[in-house]
Amino acid sequence: MLITIPNGDVALKSVLILEDEALVAMMMEDVVRELGVDTVHVLADASPAKELAATADLDCAVLDVVVRDGDSAEVADVLLLRGIPFVFSTGSGLDSLPERHRHLPILTKPFADDELKLLLLDMVAARRAKARDKLPYTASAVARWSAKRTSAFCGCTFTSKNSGGRSRYTTPRG
Repeated sequence: MLITIPNGDVALKSVLILEDEALVAMMMEDVVRELGVDTVHVLADASPAKELAATADLDCAVLDVVVRDGDSAEVADVLLLRGIPFVFSTGSGLDSLPERHRHLPILTKPFADDELKLLLLDMVAARRAKARDKLPYTASAVARWSAKRTSAFCGCTFTSKNSGGRSRYTTPRG
């Protein structure tokens, strides 16, 4: 996948990763750091992640649905209240999410590095566009994905070649 970013409007500074599988967490951290993120908070338990989500200056987050001490539903609730964009990451599918979160973006494991990068950039660009232009942020605006497109939020152009030209990123039915 090729990603071109024409300007720095979507630079990320701080990202929360809630993931209890060590290898997956390290991979995600590496991918996020490749985007030039200064601070990456990697946590394996929902309780400290909830505290961090309530207090930290975060650009966005990636939440594994099921973690060691339960699930990430309460972390998601805090992020929603604060207006911080996030994506659920799961290998379990939509059924593992509480009903109240099934309309939110889901990144299905396994996923390509560039899928995660583009999704994070799109989420942050959508949030900044909302703040700048007072546009309504909706998860479905970020969740649109096709084999080739130009993002309306950040001007990123990409072409997906994984999975036979189709992304593994799915939009939940709302």
